Amino acid sequence: MTNGMIMVQWADLTGRGFSPHDVGPTAPREYWAAAERLLQADLSQPPEGIRSTAGHPIWTLRRVHVQGRWLWCFVVQGRRGPFGVAGTCRFAFAAENMSALEAWTAGVEIAAGDQKVPAIPYDADRFQHVVMQLLGGIVTKQAAIPVDGDPAQTATIIPAALKVLPERELRSWSWSTCMLQRPDSAELRVVSGGWPDDFRREEPHRADTIDQWFRGGPVSEEQIKNRLGRDAVRRGFEFLVHYASTGKRPDPELLRGGHTLDEMLVELGHANHVPEWHDVPSMLETPGGRRRLAEGHLPLVTQWAAREPAEAVCRLREELGAPLAEALLTGVVDAQDGTPDNLLGLPTASRPELTAWHDRLATLLLSAYPQPKRLRAVTEQWISRSGVLGGSTDRVAARPWLQSLGLTTQHDSEYFPPDARIVVSELNTHLVYTQAAHDEVLLTTKPLRFLGTLTKELHPLPSQAVGTLLALAAMEVPGAAREADMLQHVARDLTHTALQGRCDEPWIDAMLETVQQHLAGSRSTRLQRMMYGALEALLAVDAEAPRTTSLRQRCRAIGYDNNASSHVATALKLAGGPAPATQPLSWGQDTGSHRIITPRGPAGTTAGPIATWRSAGGRLRRRFSGWSPVYIAGAAVAVAVLGSAGAFLVIRMDGTAPERPLPTQAAVASTTGVPLQSTKIPLPPRGPREQTSDDRRKFLEEFRKKVPSNAVPSVIILVSYGGDPLRAEHLKEALGTSQELTGVPVQTENASASPAGDAQPGWLIGTVHYNR
Repeated sequence: MTNGMIMVQWADLTGRGFSPHDVGPTAPREYWAAAERLLQADLSQPPEGIRSTAGHPIWTLRRVHVQGRWLWCFVVQGRRGPFGVAGTCRFAFAAENMSALEAWTAGVEIAAGDQKVPAIPYDADRFQHVVMQLLGGIVTKQAAIPVDGDPAQTATIIPAALKVLPERELRSWSWSTCMLQRPDSAELRVVSGGWPDDFRREEPHRADTIDQWFRGGPVSEEQIKNRLGRDAVRRGFEFLVHYASTGKRPDPELLRGGHTLDEMLVELGHANHVPEWHDVPSMLETPGGRRRLAEGHLPLVTQWAAREPAEAVCRLREELGAPLAEALLTGVVDAQDGTPDNLLGLPTASRPELTAWHDRLATLLLSAYPQPKRLRAVTEQWISRSGVLGGSTDRVAARPWLQSLGLTTQHDSEYFPPDARIVVSELNTHLVYTQAAHDEVLLTTKPLRFLGTLTKELHPLPSQAVGTLLALAAMEVPGAAREADMLQHVARDLTHTALQGRCDEPWIDAMLETVQQHLAGSRSTRLQRMMYGALEALLAVDAEAPRTTSLRQRCRAIGYDNNASSHVATALKLAGGPAPATQPLSWGQDTGSHRIITPRGPAGTTAGPIATWRSAGGRLRRRFSGWSPVYIAGAAVAVAVLGSAGAFLVIRMDGTAPERPLPTQAAVASTTGVPLQSTKIPLPPRGPREQTSDDRRKFLEEFRKKVPSNAVPSVIILVSYGGDPLRAEHLKEALGTSQELTGVPVQTENASASPAGDAQPGWLIGTVHYNR
């Protein structure tokens, strides 16, 4: 072993033919085996046609496999002179930790020390040009790189390249001053000098074969520019050529580490360059570039991230140092503000699944903005109307992630709208107003409007659940008129769903009783509005409701005011005579604290956090202190109206008619105070294949013909004369699905007498009462 290398050789030094010969200490067998494999490939004794290699150093440096290790091997091929007539091949194996340049230098000393190499005149421009071509071939990954020079000239070019290229890149190539035979492996990438003229004269055919291997010629400057692309990489290549031409070396860390050539070029490109914002992505690719950015160019990082947020987010997924990550995050956050585009990849309704990136993003945000006030200032733009989380469904989807930032429903309610799916699921599943549903409703500042959006999705609910829901939601809103209107609409829709087309007055009575239990005043405006809504739904089913004594008494006790619609007011007058002379209470009187029990807790226990509801601080109405002309006039009108209510009569007749006689036009008009007109729509007996849908179609066709388009139907009475006793009832249900008859009460009766005129038994006569 010499200079850390082990050498073996094949030669004919004794006239016994080409055979192995020891050089110095005996080498282990694995080195002889490795050398023999090279001999059998392409690094054997020079061809017989080449009489002498004197003056031409035939040297090759290549990585070889030696018993489980990859080592550099420096090979010398020669004939005559110190190599003998038959020729000699010397193989110097480097130690495992030796670099390519160290192996070349030591190999020349141990294996070619006795070989005279002619001095080469130095031409700086030519030398730089040849080096540029060689390095350009490496950069463009040219499979076979020809060096423009004979073996002696190439012997000075190769060390210049070995000095400036990363070790990782050098291991991919075979470096030869003059390749005498074509490589045994077509996949081997080679760098080689040209054949001298005397070799070409002695072995012209072999020279042509070698030339075919390098037929692509040296790479052009245009090809190099196209491959390098970015400015930083081009600058790095220029520095690389400069270092190789002048014998300088880049930072040893770039050569020894695991850097790729591209990474090294980026490092070199930025080493002597003042970066700008567009240089940031290439600098982030290398440790040196990241170090330079972190030490003095963080504003550039933020500027680049704001301009290229998508690429910056990709960089944030990597493990970066805290300063760089914070600068990137700041830029992306700036870009995210005020845009609905999901630049940060936040969880939204369209993609609610949480991923590792969301955990990473939360960690970055909490690290960059540890103060809650600062974090809110950064994220509040996201939940604005034009923000990425501007939609309530998007904020609902992002709720778990927003909570991972430390935001809470108690202190940051604007981030957490209620989840309609939870409320609907809880009510439809448990049929009670549960703690989970309550928690969601409390997240909105407008619970009635929120509930109004859910009524179509709810199943029929028990009276207690509806009453509790309405009462507690009502106390959470101010006493504005529009909120009172919304309360009435929600009560109507929930009642309509619960009735399912049935005249279930006990359900309404129980619902209003539940409301009264929650409200402090039994005559409150809130309670009246809920009663109005419930009665609107009931009257759509039964135009003569309320009928039961209990519901009539409750409505009479609750009272009504001028907010009641005409048909509700009429029903209330008929239910209990004159309206109670009570002054309407303000919304502000419905205060107090009420407890609610849910099925989630033990029997007889309160609901924990849901126990106390917030008091509704409505605005107090202005009271008159003393009499005034306006007040006296209003009282006079009220007395007149109340007096007129006694004029309404309900006439019952004895005879063979049904227990509840059919309303006549005069009777219907008496309940509305408006003169009515009427028209009859007769339907003949159904054929054997006709169904209710045929009755509906015929009725609507006649309705459109006989009832003026500007008429307002008040009530429809369907009388079935014999035949199917359920025919009228089925038609009533079918007409309820007609948009043009929505809200028009329909009554049905079965009569035993035959219809007047030419009609025969089995006919169904519909009478439409309307006003214009």
